[in-house]
Amino acid sequence: MGPVAVVCLGVVVAGLGACALLGREAVRAADPGGATALLMVTGALDPASGGTRHSMLFAIVACAVFATTLAAVAGITLAAAAGLVRDFRKRPGSGDTARPAGAEVRRARTGVVLFGAAAVFLAVLLGDRGTLTLISLSLAASASVLAPILLYALFLPGYTATGVRWTAFGTLSLIVVLMAFSPAVSGAPTALFPDRDFHLFPLQTPGLITIPVGFLLGLVGRDRSRSARPDRVRKLLGTGAR
Repeated sequence: MGPVAVVCLGVVVAGLGACALLGREAVRAADPGGATALLMVTGALDPASGGTRHSMLFAIVACAVFATTLAAVAGITLAAAAGLVRDFRKRPGSGDTARPAGAEVRRARTGVVLFGAAAVFLAVLLGDRGTLTLISLSLAASASVLAPILLYALFLPGYTATGVRWTAFGTLSLIVVLMAFSPAVSGAPTALFPDRDFHLFPLQTPGLITIPVGFLLGLVGRDRSRSARPDRVRKLLGTGAR
């Protein structure tokens, strides 16, 4: 959460700096979403080089952006593959023989190929659109799902897997619905579908609504798990039946 906050502050500083050095209209003309603001700032900070093709500062920043993007994509792909291997492996005690390590490696490689193909397909399909929408979706999911789960798991007694499922599934569903009818998808020049307007939710990102809902769903799931626990005990002991 700390590095993400620093990155967001850095984006704000880079955007304000680009507007101050180049002007808002120039930044908007290059990219309505402001994705090229950082590179434009580096070009403005090194005017004596005679253009971006001869600017050492521009080359350094461009290489840093490329390396950071490559590392992020590789980390996300490996994390997705590891999650696939973990979630779909044989459970201990289920009566099935455990698969060898080679099978898990092959499943991980299959997961990398599948997730990579899906990412390439979405990139080709969306093109230069939807960048801000996907970023808003990921930030909203992190703040609304990961933050409640981590804080409750560390500091809330009795927080079980039921609370995690309520937080994850309920909040993610709400985020997708609100994002689908927000200006990030339609009704704005930087939207996923700028030529259409079917937005009903006024906010660009749904975090103002989904973050409190994520914490609330975690409490509701914990209470339901605690209320269902005595019934399970009675069934196991064979008591309480009439």
